[in-house]
Order: sequence, then structure tokens, then C-alpha cells
Amino acid sequence: MIRCGIFCALAGVVLINPAIADQAETKGGLKITSDDGNFSSQLGGRIHFDTYLFDPDIEDPVSTTEIRRARLAVSGQLWKWEYKLDRDFASSGTGGMRDVYIATKVLGGKLTIGNFKPYRSMEEMTSSNEITMMERSFTSAGGIYADRQRQQGIGWHTFWDCYTLGVAGYNLRDPGGPRNEGLGASSRFTWAPLNDSLSTVHLGISGSHDNANRDSDP
Repeated sequence: MIRCGIFCALAGVVLINPAIADQAETKGGLKITSDDGNFSSQLGGRIHFDTYLFDPDIEDPVSTTEIRRARLAVSGQLWKWEYKLDRDFASSGTGGMRDVYIATKVLGGKLTIGNFKPYRSMEEMTSSNEITMMERSFTSAGGIYADRQRQQGIGWHTFWDCYTLGVAGYNLRDPGGPRNEGLGASSRFTWAPLNDSLSTVHLGISGSHDNANRDSDP
């Protein structure tokens, strides 16, 4: 009912006072902005294509290709709210859901509601376009977080001077799993004592606690 109320209200305002798509940009993706600046929509995505070639004299491998990531995303602005819908078609089933959230400014920071990355380690928070290796290490969702890179919940993130702080509370459920699979919380604090055009020193600490209701360890 809340979801219907929000989106019906938005639709009602649009019908009463429709905006006109006034500006279109193609640099870095297709972006359309309304004439009043209250609405925008941008199309983006990524494709990561891997090729494996091995010497059969050394090993008995399988040389092949793989689409590691094939993501399509729509993001933009609705008045003071920003939104993002991101789907990875290289992942099967509902596990392909990535960033699906709305966000706005609250108390000097950014309030995010939906499916997003909890504030954990820097390796987790770094985009797959920017990580050093092809995949993240065991100290990430590829290991200790058991594929829980993104969770459904609410988070708040802010920064001041050379500091940042993020806190989040979330459900442990997979989008295709049962609704009640436990709850979790995470937080991350960073300090960059040196940050200029030539050099950066970045220090951070994060902590999280996941309490699963089903199939949890003793």
C-alpha cells in the first residue's frame, strides 16, 4: 500500500503538471532532463567479456569465453529523490538484481532505501569496473559474505572534511528466497589525511553483523 501510494501520488502530479524533455546528452551515456530540472533519466551499463586460452602441453584445460557481467541500468532524478534500477543479465534468476533503490538528502547525508551495498570494506564498495583483479578476494561477497554483496534495507552515508561515515540496516534475504531470513547491520568510517592531485592516503574501518534466522552456524 505504501508503494502504491507513493507512485500513484507521483503519477498524479505528473499528469497535473507535465514536464517536457528539454535537454538530451549522449556523453558517457544517454541522459534526458526535463525543462524544469525536476526529472531526469540516464541509461548506462557494462559488459565484461573474458577469454581463456591455455597451452594443452602444460595442462588439460578448457579454453573458452565467458560474459562475466552484462548489466543494464537506468538512473535519474524525481524531484529531490534519485533512483537507480540495475540488472545483470549474466546472472541467472533473481540473483541478477543489483542496485534498485531511491535516495534523498537527510541530515547532511544521503538516505538510501532499497537494494544496495551495505557499508563494508573498501574492496566491497569499489565498483567492478575499478577493482585490481578480475574478481574480489575471499574477504568480500565472494567469500565471507556468501554472495550477499547487496541487501534490501535502509542506509545513511555522509562526509565532512576528510572523513566519511556510513551505517546500514538490512534483510538477509535473497530476492528469490523466503522473506524472513534474518537481519543485519553494517557501518564504515574512513579518514583521508592526505588527498591531493598527486597522492592519497586512505584509512578505513568497517564492521558488520548478520543474524540469519535459517541455516545459521551454531
